[in-house]
Amino acid sequence: MRMNSYIWLSLLLGLLLPAITQATGEREQIEPKDANNIKAQSISREIGYRVGDVVRQIIHIETPSDYRFDQTSLPAKGRSAGPVELRDASWQFENRNNVVQHTLIIDWQIFQVLQEVRAFPLLPLQLKFRRDDRVLVADLDAANVIVSTLLPTRLDAARLKPFPDVEPQPRETLILMWWLTTTLMLVLLTLIYFAWYFDLLKIKFLWGRPYRIACREIRKLRRQHGEATQKSEAAMRYLRRACDHTAGAALSRERLYLLFESHPWLLPLRAELEQLYSDSDQVFFAGYPVEKDIESIYRLGKKLRALESGGGWNGSA
Repeated sequence: MRMNSYIWLSLLLGLLLPAITQATGEREQIEPKDANNIKAQSISREIGYRVGDVVRQIIHIETPSDYRFDQTSLPAKGRSAGPVELRDASWQFENRNNVVQHTLIIDWQIFQVLQEVRAFPLLPLQLKFRRDDRVLVADLDAANVIVSTLLPTRLDAARLKPFPDVEPQPRETLILMWWLTTTLMLVLLTLIYFAWYFDLLKIKFLWGRPYRIACREIRKLRRQHGEATQKSEAAMRYLRRACDHTAGAALSRERLYLLFESHPWLLPLRAELEQLYSDSDQVFFAGYPVEKDIESIYRLGKKLRALESGGGWNGSA
């Protein structure tokens, strides 16, 4: 009875062994040509790469006849998790006796580097070759390439020689200098004019312009501390002195016509000047209190200064 069990078990194993052998034979491992030296044989060069360069990898694999390369075993094109990505791939085969020699050309592009020179691995490959339902698999370890950041890693005589200095390019600057000089002169003249017009230069002589000097003195009075009546009386004196200096004689309300006869450009302010002399005569000679404040007197002085600066005054005494 025990012998019959051994016989039946032997028969069962004899029937299943060909099926198991066939199933395991559908996926066989093959070694690429020069597998022990694949890095040296499969890459055009290993050193001297920078970011953006393309690494060309060439792989030679021999398979039995009638096996063809399965392109789906290649990595997907585009960005990967590593520092390189697949850019392009091509393959061809050649029948030799009872074998087929496959040549694969794979282009990898480097898009990520570090701050120091180091070796970057390419992607590992698991290449498949099919014939009907049978599959042959070639597992390739990732090859390495040395990548630098900016400088080339191979320094030869051409790279050691420094580049010649760049000569400065001549530029026409004469017109620019003329424009700069003209602009600076205009700005300087403008500043001098406004400083003179607003009496910021504090020129003592002022080419005999008495009303401008009077306005300057009245402006000083406005900034000083004191009684308002005293400052108003002093402002009236400054304007009367300016009128006397302009007319070349001591004026009063009755002799004010001499000022307008010799300087008709003051006629637009005749009424205000007559009122000024009338009020000041009553203050200085009759002892009446001052009715005008210093601000109104200063406004009259600015009007006289404007007429004086407008060209109506001819400078005669």
